[in-house]
Parts: sequence; C-alpha cells; structure tokens
Amino acid sequence: MLHSLIVLTPTYATFFWAIVFLTNKFSNNKARYWLGFFMLNSSFLYLTHAAYFLGYETTYLKLDSSYMFTSLSLAPIYYIYVRLLTTDDSLKRSYLYHFIPAIVLSTFLLIVALSSKPEERLLYYEYVLIKNSWAPVNSINISLMSLLFYFSRAIFAIQVISYSITGYRLAQKHNQNIANFYSNLEGRKLAWVKKLSITFLAAGAGGFILNLIGRGIFLEKEILLIIPSVIVSSLFFFVGIQGNKQDYTVQKFTEDAEDNVQSSLSENNFPKELMTELETIITSEKLYLNSELRVSDICKKLGTNRTYLSRLINIEYNVSFNDLINRYRLEHAKKLIRENKGDDLSQAYIAENSGFGSVSSLNRTFKKEMDIPPGEYMKRIKTNPTS
Repeated sequence: MLHSLIVLTPTYATFFWAIVFLTNKFSNNKARYWLGFFMLNSSFLYLTHAAYFLGYETTYLKLDSSYMFTSLSLAPIYYIYVRLLTTDDSLKRSYLYHFIPAIVLSTFLLIVALSSKPEERLLYYEYVLIKNSWAPVNSINISLMSLLFYFSRAIFAIQVISYSITGYRLAQKHNQNIANFYSNLEGRKLAWVKKLSITFLAAGAGGFILNLIGRGIFLEKEILLIIPSVIVSSLFFFVGIQGNKQDYTVQKFTEDAEDNVQSSLSENNFPKELMTELETIITSEKLYLNSELRVSDICKKLGTNRTYLSRLINIEYNVSFNDLINRYRLEHAKKLIRENKGDDLSQAYIAENSGFGSVSSLNRTFKKEMDIPPGEYMKRIKTNPTS
C-alpha cells in the first residue's frame, strides 16, 4: 500500500492541477490553460512510470510508446507555456514542429513493438528497461527498440537543455520589457519562471543520469523511490501553485501597450530638451506617486512613443523605466522619514504615500539603492536626523 502511494504520488499531484487548469475558460488565461495540458501530459507520463515500478510489465509494454511520446512532449509543452506567458498571445501552428521527435519516435516504437514477438518484448523489458544493457540475443526488433529507447533519452536531454535555456531567456526578456513599461511590477514579473527553468534543467539532468544508471536499481531497492517521488511531486505542486497565481501574461501587456503614441524622432537621437522635459514632468507633477504609472502615460505628455522613451531611459540613465521611477519614489520616502525624524511610520504608510505598489516593492528598492531595508534607515534618522 505504501509502495503504491509513493509510486503514484506524482500522478496524483499532476492530475489534480490538470483538472484545476483545464476546467478554466481558455480565453481567460491561455497560458494557464496550456499549463493544464502540461500537467495532464505529466500525469500520464508518471502513470506509465507507476506501471513499471509496480511490476505490471505487460501493461507497461503496451504503454511504452505512450511513455516515449509523453516524455518527449514534456519539454516542448513547457516551452510553449513560457511563450504564452511572455511572447505569444495565441496558439501558433508552428508549435506542432516541436512535437515531431515525440510523434516520429513513439510511432516507430509502436510499429516495431507490434511486429515483435511477446518473448522479444519481454527480453527488451528485462535487459534494456531494467538492467540498462543490450539483450544477449540476435534480434532485429529488440535492437530497434533498444536503439529507439536510448536515442529518445538523448533527444530528451537535448530538449531539456535547449528549452530550459530558451525559457529562461524568454522570461528574462519579458521582465525587461515590463520593467520598461510599468512602474509597478507586482504580479507581473516572472522571476519564478526563471527559477523553474533552472529547476527543470536540473531535474532533466537528474533524470538523464538515472537513465544512464538504469531504473532497475529502484526495483531492487524500493525505498529509494521515496526520494524522486517527493522531489518530483513537490516540484509539480510548486509549479501548480505559481501557475495558478500567475494572472499576468503577454496578452495583457499587449492590451496595455495598444495606446502607444507615435513619434517621428529617430530612435538614436535623444535631444537634451526631451530629457529635461521628462525630469520636469515627473517631478513637478509628482507622477511617481501614481503606483500604476506606465511609460505610455508619460509618452502622451511628451508626444513620443514608448519604444523611443524606453530607449532614452535605458541609454541615458542606464536603468529601466521601473528603476527610474522607483528612484523618485525612494527620495520621496526618505523625505517622509526625515520629516518625521524617523518616528514609527508604518512601512505600509510610507509605501502607499510614496507611490510604491507594496511594502515588498519599498523594501526591494531600499535594499537595491541603499543596501539597507527601510526599517534600518528609519533607525538611522531617529539616531542622527542629519544623516
């Protein structure tokens, strides 16, 4: 009973999130809905795993081609999920190309398996899948199935590496784009996706190493199954929680950026007058006190476009739009603290009255710009008001 629970836990965890995400409306959050397919694919993958580790060899052999398809679909589905978060506001036909290895190899394996004798399939199971070695018999079918298995593992490793790196870069680029558009990044950054890409890469490396060692070791020492079961289940549950909280996608960014004002100015020509006007507007109108200020709001006042203004800020100030506005907010927050001589103003009050979207944003900016949290700065002012 305990052994079955350990083996099936990843299946339960992924199937739970598959139901949660796939029962939502697709148009409401396309990325989250696609994450449901990722979870459903993973659920079936770990169900075939369970058939193997529970000793249902006949059942597993019937599902072997399905196992290959789902394992080689895992990284592409994850990659498409990241694209729907960061780059694409709808599904693309070109996504199908990413599943060619899964379709071709699993179909070929199915054809070979169906043309094999029962004893050939059992020898393949015993030697290749359990002992991780070539069967000591001269059989074309066993050799083909073995080659397909090892080749699919190599393809899986390549997929995990390439898609993890690409997913990380997409999330990084997305974070740069929103930092150049919004002054408040709460709920919009994809820091967790960057971490997930690294974790996915590490998990893929671990899976590849285990395949080199052979899965048979877990049949000999069943207690070892607890480790991968707990790690995998925890990882997928973390992905589910974060994916469920992630409401912001590139679709919303596209909608927010639609009111872009055009300008005839060259992208590499930054007149000093425009920089002066930018600083004057921000300070005189105290635009930074608006926690939801966007670069497009300032573009309308300056009569330029967001790409041009973002480039100006990036190049001339060497920061993002978000960092620039937060610097103004920081100075306002410091002024509030000094005027109150460091008395116990709540950080929530300071954040709200300085334009920060949250206390966490206030804390991040203080630590980034001053290397100390706001509470420490308040203590310093209380001790030495002139500092």
